[in-house]
Amino acid sequence: MPVVAGMFYPGDPDVLRSTVGRLLGERSVDRGARESVGLVVPHAGYPYSGRVAGAAFRRASEWGRPDAVVLLGASHTGLGSTFSLSSASAWRTPLGDVPVDGSAMAALRRAGMQVYEPAFGREHSVEVQLPFVQALWDDPVTIV
Repeated sequence: MPVVAGMFYPGDPDVLRSTVGRLLGERSVDRGARESVGLVVPHAGYPYSGRVAGAAFRRASEWGRPDAVVLLGASHTGLGSTFSLSSASAWRTPLGDVPVDGSAMAALRRAGMQVYEPAFGREHSVEVQLPFVQALWDDPVTIV
């Protein structure tokens, strides 16, 4: 379930879709490049950081649809180890579910990363990024 929908970003799907569309602005044509793209995107409430996040995701989308989006979020609670994983098979926003790349997550677990759900219980840093990912690509992109 979304933790901060209705607080950090709109909880109503129609309002969220409209807000994210406005924050993303006009998108240019897909360049079609198949390279990795990295972003550092703010994760505050949309009134504070939405324009910057929208511009970053819009720019990244010019490189084409990614195979997966890897999200590293801050831990505002301090719960969990330096890196913690969620066992969720999908993350939900008011726009629907975002599927998790199960094979990538399994590889991270084999490499020693631990699943620790309490780290995500009240954390917003990843969740607020997801509506941008959902709005950019019609075919759902998996996340890690």
